[in-house]
Amino acid sequence: MPFRFCKGTVSRAVAQSLGWALLDSGALYRLVALAGRRAGIGLEDGDALGRLAERFNIRFGSTETGDEAVWLDGGGRKPGHSDRGSRK
Repeated sequence: MPFRFCKGTVSRAVAQSLGWALLDSGALYRLVALAGRRAGIGLEDGDALGRLAERFNIRFGSTETGDEAVWLDGGGRKPGHSDRGSRK
């Protein structure tokens, strides 16, 4: 029988069973990219993205249904959510 879980699924299950909070490091990369896009900074400009990341406010938590949620400068985002057409 093939193993059908990815490491994210397993880590979420373990964290939940132990009552631990889970920090999705991939969400951090996506948030930097999202903030850079909103600020007009290209992904190739690592120095500018680093300076931007030092300034923005990120909060990780859960929705009322228990799903993971991420807030970037007050706006809610689920990890992996695209920012098609939305601007702040």
